[in-house]
Amino acid sequence: MSSSSNNIPTAGKTRALRKLAFTHGIEAENFITNRRGDILEDGKELVAVWDQMFNGALNYLKSLTSSSTNVPEYIRRKIKRVTRKDVERHGKIIRYVQIQYLFNGKSIDINVFGPDPNISQITWLLELVTPPCEYLEELEWWIDTLYLAASNSITKGYNIQPLGFNPYQTEYRAGVTCGEHHHIGGFKSTNEKKAAYNMIRAYIPHLIALSNTSPFIDGKPDGRTLLKKGEDGRTLILAPDCVRSHRLKENSGQLGPNIPEYLPYVGPSFNRQQFSRYVRKEVPDDRYVDAFPFTAYDTIEFRFFDVQYDQNIRMAIIILLQALALKATNMTRSGQIIPEVKGNTIYEHRKRAVNFGMFAKFQGDPSIESIGGDFVKHYNHNPETGGPPGKIFESLRALLICISAICSGLCYV
Repeated sequence: MSSSSNNIPTAGKTRALRKLAFTHGIEAENFITNRRGDILEDGKELVAVWDQMFNGALNYLKSLTSSSTNVPEYIRRKIKRVTRKDVERHGKIIRYVQIQYLFNGKSIDINVFGPDPNISQITWLLELVTPPCEYLEELEWWIDTLYLAASNSITKGYNIQPLGFNPYQTEYRAGVTCGEHHHIGGFKSTNEKKAAYNMIRAYIPHLIALSNTSPFIDGKPDGRTLLKKGEDGRTLILAPDCVRSHRLKENSGQLGPNIPEYLPYVGPSFNRQQFSRYVRKEVPDDRYVDAFPFTAYDTIEFRFFDVQYDQNIRMAIIILLQALALKATNMTRSGQIIPEVKGNTIYEHRKRAVNFGMFAKFQGDPSIESIGGDFVKHYNHNPETGGPPGKIFESLRALLICISAICSGLCYV
């Protein structure tokens, strides 16, 4: 990934920062691979590569506090300290780079660089964690900067691989996939947060279709492929019967839940205990689902995204999440209610999105048809033809029409 820090607004430039409607933070898991693309297993090679990468990243991130580095001033003012933080896990000392960051007038500590805290015995995943950000440019800068800290420090010949499933793995192994978790917060009320969760819950299949990065296993897709001849030669295209996300298809422990009722619709009086019973998980494991609205940080966490190798797609995901949440809160403030899309309906569309991506069939939810309104118009219909959505990509297009004004206005100050 290349840094975009030179393009971020700084003091003295006239371009305005784009303030996010809600605070936004990201946790991105990544493989460490060798020249062949194989994941480094727990052993001397991994330890040596990890030590060099960590020490280099620590020094790189410490330099952010120096006035000589190219850090936007509004971000530099928020970085209070960069230190090494040692944490004992499973009888081992695990090292993190911790940043003390100014957020809402208070200093908070964030482990921005280190192994996945749910560290497995098979391999170590590199987890990069942004601070909670107020501006779109701030979030983009932190993502780029953390990847630069890793890629500039890793041993030559080794790589950071941001893919949901390593394409050279011959089979799924628990704990050896890479997800990208998004946290949005800063809601003015609990009811507005619940409305945002309900809105985004309904569009999880669309977001999965947009964000999958794990269609290969054992070096190839597991279904038919098509070859299309274009101006740049022959291009590989996945046929509709190729699995789009092996990570989501195989991971039933920390995602889903893989029950036909899927995730609950959360009403004003719905609490965490009810949520836990619904998803059939005990506290604190009830957070290991696709979307969780009761985090300790007063955020909604979304865990279903494959990690992104393309920053443009990641920024599109951020804007879509923000726009959907803003659409939901605007509806709540005007006295409207987000229609209750059935969990079974989302569950079936989720399975199709995992298997077929944008080409998955999408039928909306007939049970909400009688409610009417803008949501139903764009969820159950193609607003340009009046007919059914047809495919997820057509429904996603309807969604973009619905929230285009919000997306284009996100959100200049």
